[in-house]
Order: sequence, then C-alpha cells, then structure tokens
Amino acid sequence: MFAIEKGVEIPKAKAFRQAKYPYQSMEVGDSFFVPSDEKGTPIARMRSSSAAYSKRTGNVKFVVRIVDGGVRVWRTV
Repeated sequence: MFAIEKGVEIPKAKAFRQAKYPYQSMEVGDSFFVPSDEKGTPIARMRSSSAAYSKRTGNVKFVVRIVDGGVRVWRTV
C-alpha cells in the first residue's frame, strides 16, 4: 500500500532545457551549420529534429542539405 500524506508542497517545475539548435531564433532565409562528427554527417538527425520542431510549432518549414564538412539547415517558411 501507499501512504497518503497531507501538506507536502509541490516542487517548482524545472526550467526547460536549453535548445540544442536555434530554430526559435531563425527568420525566413536564415541558416545554421552542423559539422559532421566521427560518425559522419548528421543529415538524418537534422531532418528529424527540423521536422519535429516544424510539427510542434505548425508554422515553420526547414530544408536540410549536406554541404562540405557537415549539414546546413535553412528556414524557408
């Protein structure tokens, strides 16, 4: 059984973690570069991340392309 307790304060919510990629700061035509690591170019990871952000916000679109040394992400809408 679980004990029922009264008067236990609810802890404050933790702040959201710092965003890894600058999607929220981008305007149409802006881009950012992600260098490839020892595992290679992170194209699949960037496409997935960009699509997830776009789906969450519903009003932005991105294009992801392989460029020399990594991947570049452009905001198009």
